[in-house]
Amino acid sequence: MITRTASLIVPLLVAASLNSPASAADVLPVTDGTIYSTNTAITNQYIATSSYLRGALEFAALDTSKFASFQLALNPYALPLGDLTVAIYGYGNADGAITGDDYNAGTLLGTLTLPVNLGYGQDAFFDATDFVRNVPGEFFGFNLRTDSGGDTFSSLEYNYGKPSRLVVTVVPEPSTYALLLMAGAGALWMARRRR
Repeated sequence: MITRTASLIVPLLVAASLNSPASAADVLPVTDGTIYSTNTAITNQYIATSSYLRGALEFAALDTSKFASFQLALNPYALPLGDLTVAIYGYGNADGAITGDDYNAGTLLGTLTLPVNLGYGQDAFFDATDFVRNVPGEFFGFNLRTDSGGDTFSSLEYNYGKPSRLVVTVVPEPSTYALLLMAGAGALWMARRRR
């Protein structure tokens, strides 16, 4: 009876571990802020966008082999949102400091359409995986642009519990799977031994 039970449980444990979702982690920017069309950058405030303001976030380079995906997470610091469409530009070879020179930085990665009912503490996500995997340099950045009304997003200094950031999905270590397989084999061996 024990052997039959063990032979049913072990494959289920292995299948569950192989299908389990990878865990997520937050990666905070090294700096964030707003760049004005006058080439002035302010980094000790929220992240603002409008027809003449650009929001910016810069991150330290990551070992991308440890992560399955990279999502840029933005959440509002002020409501209502003035423009529900945010153009996301990405740039490499950044210096880890936001300056006026970053006003037009980057190549268009895509557009993030914000939900109409996005509230405080709620995130909107933009998939930046391809960009982050291939970006050169010690730092990389995102330049946020809107055309019409202004948007204000959470920053390192001003937020409702979590700033705008990268949410990364961590790839489980192969040793985790090996440990689960060894535990299953040990349970099976003990069940057979008792018989």
